[in-house]
Amino acid sequence: MTATLLAAVAGLPPEIVDPFTQRLTREHRKLRVVAAPPLPLDATYSGSYVNELYRRVANGLRSDSNARCLRRWGLNLVVLFLENVGDGQAVLLERFGLEALLVPLDIQRSRLGRAAPNQRNGLVNDLLAKARQQIIIARNILAAVAQDVTVRDNRTSMLLPRRNFGKALDHVSEFVGNSVAKGMSGDTFREGLRTLEAGLRKDSEGYFEGKGGLVYRAPPKAGARHGIAPNWNAGDHTNRCVIRGHLRFGAAFEPNFHYDCKLGRGSTRQFVSCHGEVKLKRGRTHVNIAPNDNIR
Repeated sequence: MTATLLAAVAGLPPEIVDPFTQRLTREHRKLRVVAAPPLPLDATYSGSYVNELYRRVANGLRSDSNARCLRRWGLNLVVLFLENVGDGQAVLLERFGLEALLVPLDIQRSRLGRAAPNQRNGLVNDLLAKARQQIIIARNILAAVAQDVTVRDNRTSMLLPRRNFGKALDHVSEFVGNSVAKGMSGDTFREGLRTLEAGLRKDSEGYFEGKGGLVYRAPPKAGARHGIAPNWNAGDHTNRCVIRGHLRFGAAFEPNFHYDCKLGRGSTRQFVSCHGEVKLKRGRTHVNIAPNDNIR
């Protein structure tokens, strides 16, 4: 059964954003646009714009019955974004690059913003045609990601926590982004991911080893899984803590999933958490780290 697809749309000028998003939702069954703030033609992906986009995504998730906390969400999340929007694209990638599948739309923004009213319908048609192709690719990749983060969750590299595991996870993120750009099939995606994972550092039992030599061992499905993804408005947790506690590259994983990392005599006791830092007490032999970097 195909999961509901939630989509955020980034980079469209004010004259185009409403007709595009309205027709996109009419055309695609089980697709809902949750965020589409317009971006003026002379603007780029600034921090304030991306933060507003994220806020709207969070509000859309809060109101979705498929996104109840404490259980796996029944949805996928993509960000359809215009490429060639100045030098601010890195801000968009950093903000959404782990929780959503980023799906580029290759069309010149200058064409969209300078179009006369009688030309806009044709431009929206062009955009819809590109979106149609990209959504097919995205759904294939999302299916492969979903299988990995559910069936192979204790062995896949896709759930490793970015802040604590280290920059080696960037290779996985780059691979996922390239898979969309290249239009990979699900099988090609899986083969490429296995090749990438073979090159990552592991211990003698095949578990991934991150910075500081910390080994990320996850309990099997039949084992004790006591990770808890943050709930909305819980303590100091932010929207990002919640969303990254449920979604990875646009696919949902079990919110009780976590890593049991053994602490050796020389191991650090200071960890970066999903929204701050945590210092563990002396005597702790393990640290529990969730995919969103939540530390327990």
